[in-house]
Amino acid sequence: MCSLGVSAALPVSCSTGLQKLVDATAAINELSLELAAKETELETATRKADQVLVEVTASAQAAEAVKTQVQKVKDKAQKLVDDIAVRSTALLAVNC
Repeated sequence: MCSLGVSAALPVSCSTGLQKLVDATAAINELSLELAAKETELETATRKADQVLVEVTASAQAAEAVKTQVQKVKDKAQKLVDDIAVRSTALLAVNC
């Protein structure tokens, strides 16, 4: 009787196992489509990020160039201030 019960359950078990395989295949196919869509989105986002990086790098280089120019003007202005201070001190010394 035991072997008869096992034999009768075998087709049901095989059918259930096959259905699980079919379901898993469908799920894998669906996930593959979602993955392909996400890969496309990722490629688009990567291209946009690369563009932003190029723009930020260019802006940083331009800012550095402006900073260098401002520093040169500041240094010249400081030199003028120092020269004026020396001349003022010299004039005050002569007048006193």
